Amino acid sequence: MENNTISQQLEALYDDYQNVIRQNGDGEYFVKDGVMFQDGIDWKVTEQQWTNSEKPRVMFALKGKSKEADADDIRFWLKDMPTDNAKVLEMKQNNRNLVSHDGSNFLKNIAFVLTGLTNEAQAPKFNEIDINDAKKIFNTHPFAMVECKKTPANIDDVKRFLEGEYGNMLRREIVEILKPNRIVCTNDDIFRFVCTLYPDAQAVPNTDARKIRYVQDSDILIFRGYDPRQVNETTHDCEVVYNSVMDNFRKFLEWKNNK
Repeated sequence: MENNTISQQLEALYDDYQNVIRQNGDGEYFVKDGVMFQDGIDWKVTEQQWTNSEKPRVMFALKGKSKEADADDIRFWLKDMPTDNAKVLEMKQNNRNLVSHDGSNFLKNIAFVLTGLTNEAQAPKFNEIDINDAKKIFNTHPFAMVECKKTPANIDDVKRFLEGEYGNMLRREIVEILKPNRIVCTNDDIFRFVCTLYPDAQAVPNTDARKIRYVQDSDILIFRGYDPRQVNETTHDCEVVYNSVMDNFRKFLEWKNNK
């Protein structure tokens, strides 16, 4: 990988992460993440599009996986590789079609929120989005996913991975390397942590400051949305997950357009 690419910077960070994980006795498994590589598009082109995009750079700050068997490089979830076997190729095809391997709406939730946040002109309602349009955005518009808990060992407390050395490395990944301007946080601890990364983040009038913050000088929005992976009768509903972000986004747009 070329020097100074996002991936090259992340590889150096991954080395630091894995060393600290081993030193802390937090397991040998590790999850790599960042800008998602899309099928049929060279990874360098995807990263350049992310860096140079005039549209929002949307990053999903996820809590992290819980099973060691899930340790992998999530950047390749959508991209077929020559070394992939038939089972992996089938799974990636399903991923591109928003069919998660665990039967949840995880990828569909990601795709719909991504579609909403990249359409600032309309900020569409959930039922105004055609699933084929969401698939197209999901498979062509650069976006990033970051697992805040980088090891899928049986450690449920994501808060540990937002503090100390782990917190410093996560800051490097988000602020110095990825540099997103639309950040969707998937629990309260992650939202509070991300807000500390941007000291100038302010509340938006007529919104809940626990759900959305804005950094005006750099046009960064921080959202507290529902966890797209969570499976229960309430938050598993795609429209509820979508509205947890988009309701506040529309209020932000109304305030911004009427200033």
